[in-house]
Amino acid sequence: MGTREVRIELLWVVGSVFWLLMGRFWLHDVRIVAFCFAALTVAFNFSVFFLVRRSFYEIVGTIAVNAWVLQDVVWMLGDLEFISPQKAL
Repeated sequence: MGTREVRIELLWVVGSVFWLLMGRFWLHDVRIVAFCFAALTVAFNFSVFFLVRRSFYEIVGTIAVNAWVLQDVVWMLGDLEFISPQKAL
């Protein structure tokens, strides 16, 4: 594994840890900490786009993970009443 692959793996692992912590604080309704971890999760997972090879499979895989992260963050924001469900529609 080259340094690029190591950086990608590190970003995925750190982003996943932040994602799990976001979920934990969301579960316990600690809003400000959950929002902070949501921002870190999105930042770390989206930064992988700058490192992946420009191959179809790597880009699609990165899009899939980031879509999952984003839907989880939007769900959290709605669940913690940061965004109104009526306004989202």
